[in-house]
Amino acid sequence: MLDLFEDSARLIVANAVSDAIMACPSLDYVRSMEAGGPRKIWTLRDNDILVTAVPVPQHMVHYACQSLGLNATSLRLLAPAQHPSFFLFDNVQADEQTSTELQREIKKRSRLTLQPFLLDQRALAFARAHNLPIAYYETTDPHAPVFDAVVELIYNFNRKSFFRSTCQSLSIPVPAGITIETPRQLREAVYTLFTSYEVVIVKRDRGSNGFGHVTLQRQGTGLEDALRTLAATLPNTPVVVEEFFPVRWVPSFEYLVTARGPELLYACDMRCVNCAWVGMTIPPIDMPNDLIKAMDASGMRFAQHVYELGYRGVLDLDGIATAAGRWAFTETNFRTTGGTHMHIILSRLLGKDYLTHSWCAADNLVANGISFAHLKAAMDEQGLTFNPECRAGVVITADGTLTDRKLRYLVMGRPIASVLAMERQLRAIAQTQGAPDGNWGVAKPMMAHATS
Repeated sequence: MLDLFEDSARLIVANAVSDAIMACPSLDYVRSMEAGGPRKIWTLRDNDILVTAVPVPQHMVHYACQSLGLNATSLRLLAPAQHPSFFLFDNVQADEQTSTELQREIKKRSRLTLQPFLLDQRALAFARAHNLPIAYYETTDPHAPVFDAVVELIYNFNRKSFFRSTCQSLSIPVPAGITIETPRQLREAVYTLFTSYEVVIVKRDRGSNGFGHVTLQRQGTGLEDALRTLAATLPNTPVVVEEFFPVRWVPSFEYLVTARGPELLYACDMRCVNCAWVGMTIPPIDMPNDLIKAMDASGMRFAQHVYELGYRGVLDLDGIATAAGRWAFTETNFRTTGGTHMHIILSRLLGKDYLTHSWCAADNLVANGISFAHLKAAMDEQGLTFNPECRAGVVITADGTLTDRKLRYLVMGRPIASVLAMERQLRAIAQTQGAPDGNWGVAKPMMAHATS
């Protein structure tokens, strides 16, 4: 179980934009990733420090602390005012006021553990500069050689080709595919797979999201033009070409790896729009139990493997499954995910055993003309607000109306039909008081890979 109830304070850093994921990210990508950072407020314990790229709105601090029973005055929330870099640790260092305040807050706490979104090179350098222990590792010395090896491992596993070869060595199913060194080899790889498959998907050789994925059909019109255009626009870096799955479910399995070994935190069915993760249902609504067990067995084998390599912390494996029961894993994320804070909220509000008695659905609303205050008031009026006695209702997890214009939410309760009915009611409120957003990702498009 995640360390939800321990006493030691943590420095939680939402460094969602990392060169381990994308060395030269686009501005749109950066803004999208940064907008989700304020959700980390729901992962805090008393006396924690939270650093995000964009500030957590004060009303969300009050709302989350009231919901979780936290003492807001014990928390310290920081966000750099200046953003000369895409990377949060760089921006903290460049912003003198934020850097000074952070150092002061670190010195106030005798026991403090660093818990970054992702342990990349910048996070490790920060831990070493401030002599901060890194969450979940046996050693409290951030200068220990194990961390250099672990950071290298994290960067390697963010390459789909490295993930694929590791899974194949562990007899874990992955889609049939070919890795090419440059886009100039794209046409040959695509036609090689076309001898066995009607549709293929082209991906950049990195994990963590579906940015830039393109599907190609063997009988599609304009195929040669599409190949030439794609080869000309892809960066001159390795590319993975895989068979395309007609997916029915997009399951993800999240594990926590500690000194005791790996344990499954939860399994979910991801909601995906245009290859991008927008939400999930925990547990998967109608995915056969034997399919879940088979994927979890392989997931545990993978988690055990990286445990033996020295990794500690949260990771997930994202997969795909067909209605006929065929399945494969497509990527791994060595970081906290879009579901980690969901799991923490559910554990706190419903109990550590929530998977045995409750369902949840998480997604977002595009805030076209509706504010957090209006939505919350309507939720109160219609009886949708989470009721701890009933262990059911809606929690708004983030107000991004000033960043990406999205209000993120979590609906929980039982049975699943009741959860989905509450979700429909919530979205009806948003469509009545604002413009329809059309962004409900329940009906997943036939795209084989997603991000969390």
